Amino acid sequence: SAIISVTAQTSGTESIRAAIVDGINALPVGKGYLDAQDIMRMLPSDAVLRFPVYLKGMFILPTGSRSISGTKGILTAPDWSAEDGGITSEETAFFTDMDNILITVG
Repeated sequence: SAIISVTAQTSGTESIRAAIVDGINALPVGKGYLDAQDIMRMLPSDAVLRFPVYLKGMFILPTGSRSISGTKGILTAPDWSAEDGGITSEETAFFTDMDNILITVG
C-alpha cells in the first residue's frame, strides 16, 4: 500500500490513483524495488509528488505472507531464505489495486 500526497491543478484523486495503480502493475518482474521516482513518473503531468512517501508491501510466499515497510520512499524486495521459499528479488513482481493507494490532493 502507499500513502501519497500530491499537488495537482486539474487531475482528480481517482485519476491519480488509477495512474499509480497502472504504473505499479506495469513494472517488470525482477525490478526489485519501487521508489518515489517511479511514483513521480506515473503521475499525470499536472501533479507533483509531495514528501514523505510511505510504501508498504505484502509479499506472498510459498510459506505464507510477509509484510515489509519502505523507508525514505523506497520499497525493496528482499531475497527470501530457503525457509521462506528461496524467492529472489529477480523473481518478484509488484501488484496493487485502487484500495491500496491512499492519495491526498491539495
